[in-house]
Amino acid sequence: MKQYTRITILSTERVPGVKDKMAACICHCGAHFSASFSKVNLGQTRSCGCQGRAATRSRLTTHGMRGTKEYKAWSAMKDRCNREGSHAYANYGGRGIRVCAAWSDSFDAFYRDMGPCPDGLTLERDDVDGDYEPGNCRCATVKEQTRNRRDSINVEYQGRVMNLADVADASGAPYKRLLYRVKRGMSADDAVRLYQPN
Repeated sequence: MKQYTRITILSTERVPGVKDKMAACICHCGAHFSASFSKVNLGQTRSCGCQGRAATRSRLTTHGMRGTKEYKAWSAMKDRCNREGSHAYANYGGRGIRVCAAWSDSFDAFYRDMGPCPDGLTLERDDVDGDYEPGNCRCATVKEQTRNRRDSINVEYQGRVMNLADVADASGAPYKRLLYRVKRGMSADDAVRLYQPN
C-alpha cells in the first residue's frame, strides 16, 4: 500500500492490452477507483475526480447568489443578447444589443454595479436601443418599462412632450381612446378635450 497526498494505492495489476499497470486506489474522500499507476505516481491523477468537482462547484457558487432574482436577471439578459435560440433574441441580440464585457464575463461585476433589485422592480435599459452596461441600466417598475418600449408613443400635451400613457393618467381619459384618436392624426390636447365633459 503506497500513500500519496490524496490517494492511497491499494494494489496494482497488469491488464492485457494496456501498457501501464492499473492501480486500485482509495481517494481521501473515501471513494474507490482505478487509475493508471504512472499517472498517480507522477502526480497527474490526484483524486477520484472529487477535487475537480469541488473546484467547479466553488467557482460556480463564489457569490452564493445562484437562483436569486439578480442572478436570474443577469442570466436572462445574457441569454436574450447572446443566444440565437432565445425567443427574445430578435428584439435584443438580433438588433445589435450587447452586454458589456465586464457584465458578460462576471455576475459579480454586474451585481457590484447594479446592487440588489428591490421587490416589484426588474432590470431596465434607459435607452432601449443601447447596450446593457453601467449608466444605461436601472431597476424599474413594469409600468415604467411599458412606457420605455420602442413602440411606446410620445406626444405633445399642454406644451410638454409626454408618453401617451402618462397623458391618460394625468387627464383621466382612457388610454385606448386617446391612442385611437392620436393614431388618426388628432393632437393629444384635442383627444383629451373630446373625452372630458364640458
